[in-house]
Amino acid sequence: MKTREANPDDWMFLAKERLRAADLLQAAAGGGSLSMRILHVVGSLAREWGGLSLFVAEMAAEQASAGHAVTLLTQDRPGLGGCWDTGQAIVVSTADSTMEELVRESAVVHVHGLWLPFHHQAARLARKHRRPHVISTHGMLEPEALRFSRWKKRLAWALYQRRDLACAPLLHATTAVETRSIRAHGFKQAVVEVPPGVRVSAPPSRGSGPRVALFLGRIHPMKGIDRLIDAWAEVRPQGWRLVLAGPDEGGHWAQVAARIQAAGMAGQIEWLGPVFDATKERVLNEAHLLVIPSLSENFGIVVAEGLAHGLPVLTTTGTPWQCLTEERCGWWVEPTVAGIASALKSACTLDSNTLQDMGQRGRLLAETHFRWDCGAAKLLAAYDGLAQTSLTSME
Repeated sequence: MKTREANPDDWMFLAKERLRAADLLQAAAGGGSLSMRILHVVGSLAREWGGLSLFVAEMAAEQASAGHAVTLLTQDRPGLGGCWDTGQAIVVSTADSTMEELVRESAVVHVHGLWLPFHHQAARLARKHRRPHVISTHGMLEPEALRFSRWKKRLAWALYQRRDLACAPLLHATTAVETRSIRAHGFKQAVVEVPPGVRVSAPPSRGSGPRVALFLGRIHPMKGIDRLIDAWAEVRPQGWRLVLAGPDEGGHWAQVAARIQAAGMAGQIEWLGPVFDATKERVLNEAHLLVIPSLSENFGIVVAEGLAHGLPVLTTTGTPWQCLTEERCGWWVEPTVAGIASALKSACTLDSNTLQDMGQRGRLLAETHFRWDCGAAKLLAAYDGLAQTSLTSME
């Protein structure tokens, strides 16, 4: 099983720094910092947007709980269902609202994501009104991500995206890997690294029936599901079943279903469709192994969620999760059929007690290093620095 050597500047080695940042949040909540009016701009808060929309909702809720006035601006229609709960302390506005007025009234504007004209408009208005602003790339500059809809992205890059990133006084990355991608595109300004967090609940009691390997995420080509299907067909682990859960994006499920049929696995692999709230909790608690075969992830919040639920995790070197092998709570392999199949053979031959021990180590890792309050504290400190910096150099 091939793995890459751990890089000492990756996010795991910054965990202590992030934990110390919790003191900053406590100071902000207790009057150590003045309340700020913060505007988050995101294309959608719909759950189907996955980790990006969840990050915005959770981070906004933490910032509001610290005493700041937080507004979320989205393209969602008023009353749109299926969105993350952002908490009662947060005002949610839509594209029908006057974006310029919201930008002008904010102390800090935080734009989440690239490519959309909606994002560009917010960045342009922030420059126009000299508002301190942050752009989160959310993995959208990674090579694999750039391959999808590449011509549209090249056009957006030439028209506005490159300038928007170059003019932002601060960029946000979730990992050191993402920071390196930002630097590789030539951007020199400060980058704040803040990963997503998770909520750790009581450890579940898993049944003794057939064991479940779970994929949880969007049904999208970049998630590597085709390679997982081929690897599962090669290994065909006894006493295990494979469950896929997540929304179909762009009709990709039809291709996945055809691959399952061609591999002779019809009836042995189940797709649940989108799962949220109590259903998602149940699916995670019934699983024995989480498999995330992504070709590329800037962070992979579902990995942290799996760890928080006491699951060993099998993922790829396309994600920044080399710590799984270091902490002995999972597998980190090349995003190939051979790499995934090798790890599946290893994982599916382990006894229940060994898998449970791995899950307990993973749960401790999540509880120790992936706290929303720490991330919120670090972002608030960065906002505070921006707000106190002269913006006379902004165009």
